[in-house]
Amino acid sequence: MVCVEAARTVCTLPDAIAEPHIRSAISLLQTLLTHTRPALRLAATRILNDYADTHPAAAAACNQELEDLVADNNASIAALAVTTLLKTGTEATFDRLLATLATHLCDVSDDFKIVVINSVRALCAKFRHKHTPLLRFLADALKDRASYGVKKAVVDCIVHIVQTVPESKQYAVTLLADFTEDCEHQELGMTVLGAICRQIGDVDRPDRFVILAYNRLVLEKVGMRLAAVRVLVCIACEYAHLRASIRDLLGTLRDDEDEDVRDRILLYLTVLNSDDDACKAAGVGMLGGDARLADGVGGFAEHARDYLRCADFHTPFAHDFAAEESAPVLVNEDVVKEAESATGLVDAFEEMYGKIGRRSLPAELTECMTEFMVTCTKSVYANVIVFAFTVRNNFEGVTLADVSVDVVCKSAVLTKQETRKCDECIEYEGTGECFVVCRYDAENLPIGSFKCSLCYSIGGRADVYPLEDVQIETVDFLFPLGYAESGRVVDEEELVFTVDDSFDLKSAVCNSVAEAVKNVTSAFYPLVLETSGDALTAKTKKYSFMFKGLFAGLHSFVLSFDVACVNKNESIVANVTAKSTDKTCCEYLMSIIG
Repeated sequence: MVCVEAARTVCTLPDAIAEPHIRSAISLLQTLLTHTRPALRLAATRILNDYADTHPAAAAACNQELEDLVADNNASIAALAVTTLLKTGTEATFDRLLATLATHLCDVSDDFKIVVINSVRALCAKFRHKHTPLLRFLADALKDRASYGVKKAVVDCIVHIVQTVPESKQYAVTLLADFTEDCEHQELGMTVLGAICRQIGDVDRPDRFVILAYNRLVLEKVGMRLAAVRVLVCIACEYAHLRASIRDLLGTLRDDEDEDVRDRILLYLTVLNSDDDACKAAGVGMLGGDARLADGVGGFAEHARDYLRCADFHTPFAHDFAAEESAPVLVNEDVVKEAESATGLVDAFEEMYGKIGRRSLPAELTECMTEFMVTCTKSVYANVIVFAFTVRNNFEGVTLADVSVDVVCKSAVLTKQETRKCDECIEYEGTGECFVVCRYDAENLPIGSFKCSLCYSIGGRADVYPLEDVQIETVDFLFPLGYAESGRVVDEEELVFTVDDSFDLKSAVCNSVAEAVKNVTSAFYPLVLETSGDALTAKTKKYSFMFKGLFAGLHSFVLSFDVACVNKNESIVANVTAKSTDKTCCEYLMSIIG
């Protein structure tokens, strides 16, 4: 196994470092492919499968041994061998190998199915005109009884093929449409409808998709209905001959039981009742080609708020979704939304403990749809952490009383000070909030996991329900500059301690500089962010930015990032510099990234 790890490490190194050693690593893997132990054959095959993504010619040296593994008794080994041969082989062997892979796929675990499907995803660029058999293979995988993860991987793969190979759109969109008819996962169904919506302008029979979307409006849950409304409106904006019929269909659904669906239908009916130019412009925006209606209801709401702020009600409100230049979005929208919702928590603790330094996003401490669902939000103050637990009761016919959460402070670095129970009993499908207040020493931070349990009573009988551990992380102690005094500026001459390091983000976090920047800035949100001012796009090859703040409210710091694509493999490397008034602070900051 030491040899396997050594070969794997060499195969993941940048070319300049790996080149002197790669031949011996490939030779070792070639020997392991014929080993009697299945575990070693599987490990060698998996390493070669990953290596073939970027170096198919080098991995092709093992093709003969991989061909022998196609008939291996272990289905996982056989499936990985076939996918590797597809990456290193030619068109002459493509159809035979794909047919063999289809026979093995039903015999492997879901985790390996995802690995195989992700490998197939890389083939669409190599064999562009073989998209039809590839899509047929993926369609068969969608029909099998598989987990949500497998089906999501297949859907993502089909969407990727559509974006990479435009001539595949007709067949691919038809496959996605067929899948929505029997899709039992709402989130996946919404993803599929969104993909159909973006490609609706290139289909031959748009009337078929009208029927599809209308069935979703009648039969599905709220999320699917919202997505279906969008598909219908995209079709109406793109195809004038169907506009009147779709307007009539939406008119019959204006009394939907859900408020969001009703509001969206009313908004889009207003758009469809406009002239042809306005409908065309709205359709372009919804299909992603223009900013005027790209954010749908959100854009309408923003213009309405601007109108109300102006308070000039003599001028009629006109919702012309004019395209406006905006700064690049550097933070994932989901992170911002969750952070904003978390700030809505009633925070009576500020009067007791002073200004809040940082509030975390809600973390789930239970599995989804268990008897009780518990989430935890951490609010960090100077020397105090408040754990706010939101408890939902999914136990039908049961009322929970005396609800609280017990946090086990297993070390001297965290001391429990107060526990507050829920103010009222929690009925079925009801929620309640309880709190635990703990003290910590800013010079000896309580970073780690702490055991939690839900305490409650039913009919006077006390009981305990185990929860996931609550995690206290270094990032919880990064306070914004405004924490100590308004408008405080970091004087870099005071930052006498410096630590530099480099991190490879390609495999661990993202596949492009833009994704790397977005993931990093989201992790440090809402610290003050300063950028180089350059536009951040999917093609950006280099980007610089920095964060400024206070560590645990005591030590000023500046954390600088230079993110760039390097070498021909386009590895994403971040050169990071941490400066602070405290050496330990620099080490803590680097530990967040590493």
